[in-house]
Amino acid sequence: MVTSVGASICKSGRITHVTCGEVLEFDVVRLFRDLDNLTEIAWEMIDTNIKSIAGDSGGTVFTYSAIPPYVSVVGTVVGGNSYITEFLPLSVSLRVSRLVYNLNLSIIAIPPH
Repeated sequence: MVTSVGASICKSGRITHVTCGEVLEFDVVRLFRDLDNLTEIAWEMIDTNIKSIAGDSGGTVFTYSAIPPYVSVVGTVVGGNSYITEFLPLSVSLRVSRLVYNLNLSIIAIPPH
């Protein structure tokens, strides 16, 4: 979970691959136009100074640490350009998925040998 402005963060995009930067702002709200020219609103996003371009959307956003678990997935890329990447936190995605689709998530951790 990312909790502070200035926190180190990375994303893995199909086009720009792995790039890293810092968190700039929380609770960002943006208006988008979809393919049918309808306005969509995205909220509870987080802005970073990571570069991304078209084709990176859907990529994994993660933090890393020298202490296990080393890498933590924190969100999904939803927009950006050569200056910023906006991502939707994993907690928001899971909350909305559960409300809309009544999904439950089970995580099974297998310790290393």
